[in-house]
Order: sequence, then structure tokens, then C-alpha cells
Amino acid sequence: MTDWPNDAVGIVWDINVLQNSLVNLQVAGATGEQYTFRSLSLERNPALRKIQRGEQVGIFNARINSGGREFSESQLSVLYTLPNTGVPSVPT
Repeated sequence: MTDWPNDAVGIVWDINVLQNSLVNLQVAGATGEQYTFRSLSLERNPALRKIQRGEQVGIFNARINSGGREFSESQLSVLYTLPNTGVPSVPT
């Protein structure tokens, strides 16, 4: 995670599609830190429809929710799949 804007790049280790079609995504960063992105919109982030565990993603312009480890979508948020560079492994 960087300072503002709140961006994260890492490996997806958990994906939860909620009943309201929003998605919670958990990502492990380059040094093993774990971030949770809550209530991401499938409509705003079509890449969420194809993302799988173990893929590398970049989430940009997120809103910090609590303690610097939980985030949600802002009006400027965007999510992309990125080429996997081998950082870090998926937590078990």
C-alpha cells in the first residue's frame, strides 16, 4: 500500500461474492501484508468477474476504512489484473 492515493498491488488470496453482488477481495502485498477490499462493485470493476485466487491485481484510489488494512471503493477506484511477477505466495 502506498500513501495517497491509496493503491495496492498484490496476489488475490480470497474472493467472496456477496448476496447483493458486491465482492470482498483479500490481497497479499509484496512483503506479505494482507489487505481487505470490501463491497467492490462488479459493475464498476468488470475484472472481478474473471479474477481467480493467485492472480496479481492492482487496486487504485481505494478509500481507507479502518486501521490501514481495510478499504472500500471510492468514486475514483479502479481494479486491474496485472501480469504475475511472482510476488508473494497465496497465504494458506
